[in-house]
Formats: sequence, C-alpha cells, structure tokens
Amino acid sequence: MSFERETFEGNLGTFGFKGRVLDLNAGDVPLGSEVKAIVLLSAGDVAYRPAGEEEGVIPFVGMAAGFIPPHVPGLVIASGTSATVATIED
Repeated sequence: MSFERETFEGNLGTFGFKGRVLDLNAGDVPLGSEVKAIVLLSAGDVAYRPAGEEEGVIPFVGMAAGFIPPHVPGLVIASGTSATVATIED
C-alpha cells in the first residue's frame, strides 16, 4: 500500500501538509477553518482562543519549542504570546 499525496484528504486527525509562521507584530491573528493546530517554533508563552469560542483566552506559559496546544485554535492573542508560532494546515 502506498501513500498518494495528490488524492489524500486530510482531516483533524491527520498531520497537515501546509503551514505558515504567524506575524503577531500587528496584533491578534484570527485563524481560518483550514488551521487544525498551532505549534511553537521557539520556547515561550502562547495565548489563544479555541475555534468557535466568542470570548476567553487560554494561556500556556513557559512552553518548550515543539509544543502543540490541545485545542483547535481560532485566534492567537498577541499580547500573551512571546513564542514564535506556526500553523498546521491541510
């Protein structure tokens, strides 16, 4: 059995094929439905609001590079994030 990248359909239970580094210099970054997770590229703090939530913030402080928060993110909060953050997308 071989893996066919061209016909593979990702979902929330699979690794992503795409991603981008978030620019938090301009403020909070809303994430689209194509984003299934975020990953810290450097050690530090990350604050976000899970997808579908209208208020509230979940902060993780002093996390290691490589940390993947346990929720599907909807908004990354600039003021609570010191780490470099990238998306995991299909």
